[in-house]
Amino acid sequence: MPSLQPHISDHSSEHNPPPSPSMRRKLRDTLRKYYKEA
Repeated sequence: MPSLQPHISDHSSEHNPPPSPSMRRKLRDTLRKYYKEA
């Protein structure tokens, strides 16, 4: 959407920062646990 303003995207990225490597690792471990239990 080209109508989005830059400050809006900055605001959203501020509240939703990119996941850090450790966070991704924890997410992956959690998914693996759920798959194992399924």
